[in-house]
Amino acid sequence: MDSEIIDHQLLSSLKTGFLDRAILSDKEFQPELLVNERSTGKKILSVIIKELLNCQAFWFSVAFATKGGVATLIETLKNLEAKGVPGQVLVSQYQNFTEPEALKMLLKFSNVGLRMMTRGNFHAKGYMFKTAFGRNLIVGSSNLTDNALCSNKEWNLKISALAESEIMFQSHAEFEKEYQEAVEVDTDFINQYVSIYNETRYSSRYILPISEPTALYTVRQPQVQPNQMQKQALKNLESLRNQ
Repeated sequence: MDSEIIDHQLLSSLKTGFLDRAILSDKEFQPELLVNERSTGKKILSVIIKELLNCQAFWFSVAFATKGGVATLIETLKNLEAKGVPGQVLVSQYQNFTEPEALKMLLKFSNVGLRMMTRGNFHAKGYMFKTAFGRNLIVGSSNLTDNALCSNKEWNLKISALAESEIMFQSHAEFEKEYQEAVEVDTDFINQYVSIYNETRYSSRYILPISEPTALYTVRQPQVQPNQMQKQALKNLESLRNQ
């Protein structure tokens, strides 16, 4: 499609989305609030599948991924693998919520790069797609879980822009920075993570990061420290004992 036509459609859609909804424009390029609506059968998943099937590349940055979430995209991912469409998925070890089975499922795809952020409170939720004209970006509250994509009350904003636009430049640069800081997921990594995940799931102990910034989190017993009021009470007790 001619670049001037694309520019005109994007500008018209921008006016519809941000100035006046009565302005006519191509709905495909209009900013859109994505939600799950049980009464109408509307699902965020449907939009993500549509974007995947029409993209030339994709990037996912999510805090949590579950087996159920990945399962909703399995057939679509197989389709992309057959077509050679590349993708990168960045997940987080935050709270050790991401399921090992989800990692195993994603690791099977030869066209998908997979990494995990193992430090900090990484809580991003974004899906970016390279299209024939530019980029589509979905940012909001949905993780890569079946509930978030199909049934939870979620808010996500979908926008379209040229790859050279400032917002897409920032989004892609942020993803690349975080992706490079993350740890590459392979079979050995998953085997290590499984034991930590299981211990976290079935233990009441806290999760604390170990000193190595790119290593997996480990589970340790917390060191209990008295607060200021407790310190004063202990001091008073000590004084009474010494009288």
